[in-house]
Order: sequence, then C-alpha cells, then structure tokens
Amino acid sequence: MLDVARNNDMLQPALASGRVQQADRGAAIVAGPFGLVRAQRAAGCLLEPKTGDTVALFLTAQEAWIISVLSRASGDEGELVLPAKTAVRARELALRAESGLALQAPSVRVEAGVLVQAVESVKTFASKIFEKASLRFGLFGKHAEHVSGLRETKASRMRVTIDENLRVRSASADLKARESMRIDGGHINIG
Repeated sequence: MLDVARNNDMLQPALASGRVQQADRGAAIVAGPFGLVRAQRAAGCLLEPKTGDTVALFLTAQEAWIISVLSRASGDEGELVLPAKTAVRARELALRAESGLALQAPSVRVEAGVLVQAVESVKTFASKIFEKASLRFGLFGKHAEHVSGLRETKASRMRVTIDENLRVRSASADLKARESMRIDGGHINIG
C-alpha cells in the first residue's frame, strides 16, 4: 500500500507532515520528508483531504495513514466523511450556521418529546402533505388560504364560532341536512 520514493529505509513507525499532491476518495499521494507516499485516510480523519492540503501522516514500513488535515490549501469549504451509518450522541447539541443550513436526503425523520419551531417565516413546497394528530391547535393574527382545486373537510362533528361577522360568498350554494336544519337569529333576511 505504501509507495515511497527512493531513499526510504524507515523501520520504525513515525509521524510526519506532508502536502497532498493528488487526492482521491479515501486516499492521496502525499509529498513529505520520506518522498511520495500513497496514504489512506484514517477512519478518525473526518475531513476529506484535497489537493494542496497539508496533512499529518502516520507511517510504518508497510503503510501510511492520513490522520488529520492540518491546513487547507484554499477556500473555506470542507467535506466531513463519516461511515455509512453514523450516530451523533450528546446531552445537548446545537447546530449554528451564519448564512444557511441545508438538509438533503430521500427521507428525514424527526422524533422528539416536544418540537419547538421559532422562525420568522416558513415556506413549504410539497406535492403531498399528510398530518395525523390527536389534537391540533393554532392561534393566528390573520389566516388566509387559497385552494385552486377542491377543498374537502370531513368530521364527526363541527363547530364554528365567530366573534364578529361571518360572510360566505359563492356562485351557487347547496346546504343539506338529513334530519333537521335550524337557522336562528335576531333578524334573518333571505333574498
């Protein structure tokens, strides 16, 4: 696994630093005090090395490992490489980003005793939304909805309480009751 340039009589394990000459997924060609070395990225080195980066190496007579990226060659971008299945455990964990946070996955699952969202605005784009809750409660200063197709509501019972005025406008309206319908008011004007 170790392709070391000439004059390498190293017998004892050693630590060294070098500069990445060529990077490939999980491995790199590194120039250091022992010449050119093909080194694997160690499992504990989470930052993927790129060409031009300065890295720390652990070398033996048979193999070489990149154990850390010491400095980046250019730019502020980095890629953390984790095992196929990874868990992060902490008593308390905070993620902070100055300009944005992006999550991309075929499926995202959130489990919590309480989920608190404190945001200035929320935009949701979805082809389908399914919600299931034993109780849903909302408090709004103003609530406006626009449905271009059919809106259908099905309930065992329904109660609407309006503090001030209720106005319903439609090109045509159809109200049906199987048993009885009651209209009660101080003044009722039909037509």
